[in-house]
Amino acid sequence: TPKMSLQAQVCENLLPLLRQTKGDVLIFMDGAAEIRKTVREIQGKLHSSNFEVLPLFGEMSQESQDLALRTSSKRKIIVSTNLAETSLTIEGVCAVIDTGLAKKHRFDPYRKVNVLLSEPISKSSADQRAGRAGRLSDGICLRMWSENQHLQRAEFEEPEIERLDLTEIYLNLSTQGIKPKDLNWYEQPPVLALSEAEEFLVALEAIDSQGNTLPRGKQLAKLPIHPRIGYALHLAKEKKCLSHLALICASLDFKNPIDFGKRFEFAESGVRPTSDLIVLLNAFMKARKINFSGSDCKRLGVHGVRFREIENSARQLCSIMEEEFEFNPYVFEKLIEILLEVYPERLAYLENQGTSTYRDSTGLCLKLSKESTVVGSKWILPLKILEKKRQGKIILEMDEVTTIGERAIRKVLGNKITLSREVYLDTVTHHVFEQCLEKFGEVIIGKKESIETSREKVAKAYARAIIEGDLKLKNWNNEVEAFLSRVNFLSTLYPEYQIESFDQTLRNRIINEICLSGKKWKEIRNAKVLDFIHSYYGEEKLKLLDLAAPASFSLSNAGKAIPLRYDKEKVYLQAPIQKFYEVEDHPKVAFGQCKITIELLAPNGRVVQCTDDILKFWNGSYLSIRKELSGRYPKHDWK
Repeated sequence: TPKMSLQAQVCENLLPLLRQTKGDVLIFMDGAAEIRKTVREIQGKLHSSNFEVLPLFGEMSQESQDLALRTSSKRKIIVSTNLAETSLTIEGVCAVIDTGLAKKHRFDPYRKVNVLLSEPISKSSADQRAGRAGRLSDGICLRMWSENQHLQRAEFEEPEIERLDLTEIYLNLSTQGIKPKDLNWYEQPPVLALSEAEEFLVALEAIDSQGNTLPRGKQLAKLPIHPRIGYALHLAKEKKCLSHLALICASLDFKNPIDFGKRFEFAESGVRPTSDLIVLLNAFMKARKINFSGSDCKRLGVHGVRFREIENSARQLCSIMEEEFEFNPYVFEKLIEILLEVYPERLAYLENQGTSTYRDSTGLCLKLSKESTVVGSKWILPLKILEKKRQGKIILEMDEVTTIGERAIRKVLGNKITLSREVYLDTVTHHVFEQCLEKFGEVIIGKKESIETSREKVAKAYARAIIEGDLKLKNWNNEVEAFLSRVNFLSTLYPEYQIESFDQTLRNRIINEICLSGKKWKEIRNAKVLDFIHSYYGEEKLKLLDLAAPASFSLSNAGKAIPLRYDKEKVYLQAPIQKFYEVEDHPKVAFGQCKITIELLAPNGRVVQCTDDILKFWNGSYLSIRKELSGRYPKHDWK
């Protein structure tokens, strides 16, 4: 049931399985925290002293692991990670419940670190788990996913080297004097992943451009964590706010511990929040004062157990930095500067206040989470970005967001801000301005506008707006497109006539010429487009075009010429059947080299037959067509 927790679903499947079998049961979960929850859930549902419910995961002590492995006078229910998949043999197991999940290390492209994520296991792993049941006798394996879902799973597990960020490995190898790109790897890592790791370490000043380890790199290599997090903790230790930054870093591995809709209750009273992180730290302090008590935290609107786990992780990070975890008063501006220095690429600029849409330095379009307390800020730094589905579209949604002031941006990123001049067109007023932009990547830091600029720049701005579809030329119409179809037909099929094809480059060139021809938008908009195109090709080639790929074709009894339709490598003529009665030779273009495809029309104007051989048509399919049409339209002339 989707509304039931995974632990409750496991219990629902376990109880009937215990009645059907006599031996021990092995349950596969996806992590230590999930195992503890499942053990508590089972113990709450099983009111019998005949069972032992035991956890089994890698971080447990050897003594605790031995408890799960040893023989027992009672039936054992062992809740394990994939540690029991291949590494250990557990005798007496007659049944397996497999949730089909496992924690796997994978690179988080937004936080730029490796994280442990719960993911579906492969078919081969599922087979390994099923093999744990009944190794000495018949056994049962219950898989908690459908057969159809099973068919969609990968055959084998993806090698870890292909899904991880290699920065930490790269630094450790470099520190040992080994060039990672020259190493004979057992499983070759992706070339792009190695290059990205190298680029990041150079930018961090951990290694130089030749791959030699610098003092900062040697310092970071000693830490058992990702260099990016290690660098952040070093900065925090220098600025005397290590515990607070460690808590923020730790929180990113957990779901937000504040209940839905409760964040504003932990903002400073009477002050509009400028950061989801301040709200998080305030909530943590309140939860800590009541010792993370479950019932009291629930009344407060926070998850006490989750906050306790976050604090334990933060203590471990502080311990790595050889410092005690102490949550004393702090200056939040210091934390902002550290986060901006460590995650500069996440800096984002408000593009649309109405929709809370931002653009980050890499050009990604981001939407603010409805839970975030930061609304309308000009610059922000999000620490969590998740793919979400909104109104049928996949969007990137930000959370754990902090407002960033211009002063902090200039202080931390000043030497990376670039200056550029761009011409800007207001498509409503049709005024053209020149902008002087200060940018960090795609994020605008400063903007100055000047009055209308040179005629060439004005023309360029109009041309860009037309090419991108923001403005339209009145006379770029069907007549123009029909002419261009003739040009491209002849250019494609008969290059010997040396008629240049009208591609996107030539289209842009003509648009630029049109925009240079007028001073105001009204003049440009009303320009005679076909005249500019004719002028480009010249009188001689236009005459050749009219002879080889004429716009129309005259039939002996059709009166005025009938328009031709050129489409890629074919040309079409559409007319009533009666118009072709006296045609003695099939119509052609390109000096008789290309047959025209004739679309024959019934009196109702619909195509009843297409042919590339009108003479053959009369003695072929026309006989049955005539019979049908003469019955429907007896007043018409049918030969």
